[in-house]
Parts: sequence; C-alpha cells; structure tokens
Amino acid sequence: MPVTLWSPKEAGGSNRQSLRDWVKQQTASGRRVGGVLAAQHDGKQSIESLVSKEVRIVQLNEITAEIQEKMKKFKESMSKESEFHNSFASDLAANYSHPVVTVGPFVFDEEVLEWARQLVLTAITDKVDVVVVDEIGPLEVKRGLGLDSAFRKCLEVRDQIEIVIVVRDNLREKLVDQYGLD
Repeated sequence: MPVTLWSPKEAGGSNRQSLRDWVKQQTASGRRVGGVLAAQHDGKQSIESLVSKEVRIVQLNEITAEIQEKMKKFKESMSKESEFHNSFASDLAANYSHPVVTVGPFVFDEEVLEWARQLVLTAITDKVDVVVVDEIGPLEVKRGLGLDSAFRKCLEVRDQIEIVIVVRDNLREKLVDQYGLD
C-alpha cells in the first residue's frame, strides 16, 4: 500500500482543510480512516482523533508576539535548518510537574502525545484502510520523540494499510532518507 507524504503550505498544527476534506471523502466512500490530525484550538496546537473527533490541546505554553515574529522570519527564510531554536521553551519546561517535551519555542504535554501515539497504534490494530499521522516534524525526525514510535509501527505494516503522513517541505527529504521511504 502507498505511503503518501502530504506537505501543506503551513505546518505545526495549522488548519489542514484540504486534508480534512480528503478524509471526509474517504470516509464517505466507505473507507475506514484512523489516526490523528493536528489542529489549532484557542490559539494552541492540538491533536484530533479521526475516529472519535475528540480534541486535546498538546501545547502547554503561550507564544509571545516577539517569538511569533522570530518564527515568521525563520519560516520566510526556510533555511535547511528544520527546527526553530531558542531557550524559551526549555526554560518554561521546568515549571511543569508532569512529563513535557520541548521543540522550538513550544512545550508539549507528553500525556497528550502518548494518547496520540495510542490512537495511531489502535488504527493499525483495528486494520483501518488508511492511517493518517499529522504530523511528522522536527520532534520526530530530529529527536525520535512525539509520534515517531507510532509512525515506525505504521511503516512495519505499510504493505497492509495505506499511510498518509503530514510533513513540512523542509523536512521531506530528511524524512524520506531517515525512514527509508521512496
């Protein structure tokens, strides 16, 4: 079965309306679709279950206007570097009493990431027709965290299940090389 790389113009939890529409079309045609979609909820990155439609906020911290401006400039340059670096999130991570992971300026709730991994693994176990993993980003490609372990399980059964992966354009080549996709 194919592994489709979906590279929206915006990544990092931005609206994926064309992907949402595609999922609706697949479901309407009788195909079973599972996995997760990145979304924005109250200005924070969140993860949505494609089966239950439950949404959980994964981003714990607020992003200041100053950090947003720096991120905007970074995206405009879209250098070969795939992750926006600063110490902002690392400094904030110490304030949380439960497990968190940081990437760029973001502090993510590890419990929500675990929930998302389980949704992807459940989709595989339930033998859906299509598994969507939104997104494989710097957290996964550069650090092996986030949805990486669930994505690797998807690849183990790619001959049985169609896989749709959301990946940023500037990470696409690295993802293909790292995970042995062609």
